[in-house]
Amino acid sequence: MKIQLRLREKLFLFLHLLSAAFAVSADAADDWKLQNLRTELLSEPICIDSAKPLRRTVQANTRHMLTDTPTRERTGWMTWPNALAIFENFNAYSYWQKAFGDWRTSTRDSVVGAHILGWKGKPERMQLDAAKPGDPLPMVGSDMAPWKRRSDLPEQRISNVLAPWEAYIRYGDVQLIRDHYDIARNTLEAILAIRTDGLVPSMVGDWHDAVRPDLDIALRRKRGLERDDVFGGVIGGGYPVHTPGRVCGTVHALLGARALAATARELGREEDAVRYESVATELREAFNRAYYDEESGRYSYTTPAGNTYESQTMYGCALCHDLVPLGGEQRTMQRLLEHIEASDNHFTSGQLGADRVLKALTRNGAEAVAWQLLTAKGYPGFDLMLSYGNQTTWETCGEAILNRTPPDSPRVIMQNRPMDHVQWVAVDSWFFSDVLGIAPDSSSPGYGHFTITPHMIWQMEWAGGGYASLRGWIGSYTFRAATRDVASSPHER
Repeated sequence: MKIQLRLREKLFLFLHLLSAAFAVSADAADDWKLQNLRTELLSEPICIDSAKPLRRTVQANTRHMLTDTPTRERTGWMTWPNALAIFENFNAYSYWQKAFGDWRTSTRDSVVGAHILGWKGKPERMQLDAAKPGDPLPMVGSDMAPWKRRSDLPEQRISNVLAPWEAYIRYGDVQLIRDHYDIARNTLEAILAIRTDGLVPSMVGDWHDAVRPDLDIALRRKRGLERDDVFGGVIGGGYPVHTPGRVCGTVHALLGARALAATARELGREEDAVRYESVATELREAFNRAYYDEESGRYSYTTPAGNTYESQTMYGCALCHDLVPLGGEQRTMQRLLEHIEASDNHFTSGQLGADRVLKALTRNGAEAVAWQLLTAKGYPGFDLMLSYGNQTTWETCGEAILNRTPPDSPRVIMQNRPMDHVQWVAVDSWFFSDVLGIAPDSSSPGYGHFTITPHMIWQMEWAGGGYASLRGWIGSYTFRAATRDVASSPHER
């Protein structure tokens, strides 16, 4: 009987992977949102040279299975920005329909702080606001892919809340949120249960942000231990240097609370809607209480040793997701610009910050600075990463690779991190949501109503593309006049 059970498990796993692959191949194979982008007329080739590998990486990872590295880990490290890249690149209705069903059948009882307990954190150091570490919670969604390696990190687990709502907005099928509602609510409650001082800790956060030009990988562990924000544990070679894990954990919990409030209201669960709107407000207030200085508009944190640090990701999240207190946006934007200039106009953000920084800059009148970040020469940057002929994007900015590769080498000498990884694919969403400016309207799901608000990057001659929605093609085309005035205006339909 035991042998027969194992065979059944293997058969189920094979069918699961086969079904997932079929769903993606059938719906999403070549349906790219920017397929009509006239790249040859862009003034800087790095734009399309970056966009193509980003989309190939989304495609490669989505086709193999819902994972981050089809050639290495095959495990399920998929954060919310990466899930968003699937929505914006593919007609993936049946893909998500199946994924949500898999998540529901893979739910399990969890314990408060499971991701901390499993990632070298010391449970005796966990001082939670309300819950007790180790308390059981029923029917909680895990990280993105049902698999034997499970991380339960907030910024991954939150996709159980965010992805069904996004699918409803994109495709208009209310059954997607109705079927998954209980799992979404239980998952968010599990994340909220680990709050400390109102913030949600994470053991990973802004993974593999760019370290200093000396490529000092050991700085990651040093900074994590100095911050002392992971209950005595620091994990992995990509632990963020610049941004506390609580920043990303709290921001994604807040996004989840907003999405669940909207989901509840759409389903007529008004009591839940009011509760989660209140939770979102609490998280926003806790975030600003911990990191925001009203007088200067600065976002920063101070370590127990007395050292104070800022980060692009903190500023990007605050500005992109409307966390800055009313009236402080201009001061905070100025601080972000100064911080980027101090980094020689290069990214210092990681997986959860790079796209937010680009979007924050673009939506606040600094499109030219966003372009400078995207096209920056040297380390860290996409230009350097792609100079080795990569067709996909790496897990890192390259420090673990470049330490072993001479500057004049035409190829990578040694790589010890994945080179086909969704680490940066969220950057691709900037082309869709900000350059083309296409946005669905949650009040009319399935693109019954949408807005087009393009941002013209003056370094471009023009930008054009579109999205094949269920109701037809949505196109956005913007041209730059000789005076650098934007030659198109926002539209609604």
